[in-house]
Amino acid sequence: MKKSLFFCLAIVSLLFSACSGSETSAEYNYNIPILNYVTSVDGSGEPVISGSYYNYKMDMVSSTMEVSAQIGTGTNSTVKFTTSSLPFKPLYFNLSGAIYEIIQSESFLAGKTDDGDPINQFNCELTSIVNTPPIIAGLPELKLPTTKYTFMQYYIGTKYYVRTLWNDLTFDGSTSTTSPMGSYATDDVQYRVVINVKENKATVILYDCKFNESMPSISNIVLKDLPITFSNYGYSIKGTNVTPYIYEGGEGTPNNKYIFNSFEFNSNGDFSKANCDYEVMGGALKGNFSGSCLKTAKELQEDKE
Repeated sequence: MKKSLFFCLAIVSLLFSACSGSETSAEYNYNIPILNYVTSVDGSGEPVISGSYYNYKMDMVSSTMEVSAQIGTGTNSTVKFTTSSLPFKPLYFNLSGAIYEIIQSESFLAGKTDDGDPINQFNCELTSIVNTPPIIAGLPELKLPTTKYTFMQYYIGTKYYVRTLWNDLTFDGSTSTTSPMGSYATDDVQYRVVINVKENKATVILYDCKFNESMPSISNIVLKDLPITFSNYGYSIKGTNVTPYIYEGGEGTPNNKYIFNSFEFNSNGDFSKANCDYEVMGGALKGNFSGSCLKTAKELQEDKE
């Protein structure tokens, strides 16, 4: 049975704890710290990945918001902007008795930077419906945002394409494997990616692993410090002959039975979706995965129909 755990924040607290008290205005300001993944529109150069804060000034009565940020676009180069007043759509979903919220905003022209460059094709989704991994002693602690996760994409003039990037996300979806035991498919396996941008390394953690019908489930398989490459397309994590670790009681033990002879994990677009291919035990086991770290409003609406 698929287990989906979502990051949840009380909606009443988020939207109305900082209301102005006016009957005609309910404004809320909050900041979200996140990485920006900036690439050149013409495809030149390497991606620039740096941290910043996005400030969201939201009016819950008019359903409009202004977004401001200062982002790095290169060495000693930044772009600062505040968008125009943008309409947004709040959507609410009841999942297993809990209310979750998604805020969406799209605008072909969202405003201009302080230097006069237009902010084009602005797409923003603020959501609390994001997968969270099981808590296992010894594995990296998950640091949740204090408000919401944000997934954004936009262009700055004809110069830059900007995407937000979370450095710790858990993906679930469909995993298919082939082995001497036959073909097997499951949606129980989760893939957590923890990225260290400075060192160009990533750790990938597989949870609730089961690769054939008769195999007992393994709570975690950890692939440590794999090289990650960043391109204009997205990021790619690759490893060869990787010895996995299994954590129990806070200690990691290498498991030579399941050597990952090849492993590749890729994500692009707004970085909410990913795919993965791997071969284990000399190719006796081959697996592939495709999935997402979140449930989109479109998917949730389709589930209700």
